Amino acid sequence: NDGFGSGGTAFYQQGFVSTEIMASKFSPDPGDYPCQIKKINTLVQDGTGGSTIGAFVLHVWEDNGGTAPGQSLYIESYQLQAGDAFNEIDLTAENIVIQSGDFRVGLEFVLDPPPSFCRDADGINSQTNFIFAVGLGWQYAESFGLQGDWIHRAMIETNVGAATATPTATSIPPTNTPTPT
Repeated sequence: NDGFGSGGTAFYQQGFVSTEIMASKFSPDPGDYPCQIKKINTLVQDGTGGSTIGAFVLHVWEDNGGTAPGQSLYIESYQLQAGDAFNEIDLTAENIVIQSGDFRVGLEFVLDPPPSFCRDADGINSQTNFIFAVGLGWQYAESFGLQGDWIHRAMIETNVGAATATPTATSIPPTNTPTPT
């Protein structure tokens, strides 16, 4: 989903308040199931080049299409530090296994920013990036004018529990799966 690379351009996203959420949808390949979410990497900055630490709640949901996520699979509080390096959240011990379908990963603001999340500079993949906004609920990020994808990644281990497959760690980007009309 995101086109951010080492040394690339990232834009600090302003406008969030506490309890709002940024999220991305991830779609493993059909041959990857069942898969286990191992790590979440996200880029957080404070708009000043500093190293502010912020409190966030990590959410993992099923994603059944549309703007609202599906069933909650995981929720836990974390601290993330602003800067040029990714924050990595290790979920290996949580054993979050996806049997089929898309999943969504979001980070909720505990306090008003900073820090906040970053987006890339190469345009937005529609219906893949989300914002939960106070008073408006879940919306596609592009409906707020977001012009890039959240710099937010999931690492999975594929074919967990499959007797004939060798598990491999795979970074999967969110994908654009339009909502049926």
